Amino acid sequence: MTPLLADQLDEVLKKNAELGDTLHASLTNSQAALATSVTQALSAQQDWVQKAITSAKAQQDAERLRVSALWWSEALYSPRLRRSYRSLPPALAAVVMALDLHDLTPSLPPASVGYLLAETVGRLPEASFEQTRPLVEWLGVLRGTTGVDLGKIGAALCAPPTHGRVSVRDVLAATLRGASPDPALLNRLPGGPDTPMSLPNLAHALFRQEKALLLAGGEP
Repeated sequence: MTPLLADQLDEVLKKNAELGDTLHASLTNSQAALATSVTQALSAQQDWVQKAITSAKAQQDAERLRVSALWWSEALYSPRLRRSYRSLPPALAAVVMALDLHDLTPSLPPASVGYLLAETVGRLPEASFEQTRPLVEWLGVLRGTTGVDLGKIGAALCAPPTHGRVSVRDVLAATLRGASPDPALLNRLPGGPDTPMSLPNLAHALFRQEKALLLAGGEP
């Protein structure tokens, strides 16, 4: 083999090696790009599936809540006391209904649930929206209830705060726990003890305020 031919052969082999390296690098880059694209596609698909599952679960939960709340409203039966609300004095029924529905619903229910409660209470005898009395009178009526252990019901509610403003829920909790309506406590109500209330509004206030306390981390 002549020196010229040997040099030419070496040059060809060198270029072939360079071409092989280039092809290998190109193939490696293509594989990496393909792997990245596949990973991104799978991640996007997983996100979509997870969102679809979450959405379906939310719809199922909403439907379950709707059915449970409507069943409760039609049945007028207290799971807590295992008796009909109609067999209870209206003031006590309104309180128990609020607490029962509180237990049957999630920590942050739709606003419509509270209004369903008020409408359901309003269907009871002597508990219409038009029949209002000062709050302090309703507390006295509750205190005079017989045949039901009010303390057991009140145990589901944490005691009112010792300082600052109190809510309807707080004075109801104190009453159910056996305390007489304390003027000092009642005067800490924003509207005062003589605020006129109907039983549907009383139940609605108790329900909303108990949910708010739960979200704030309060415990019985």
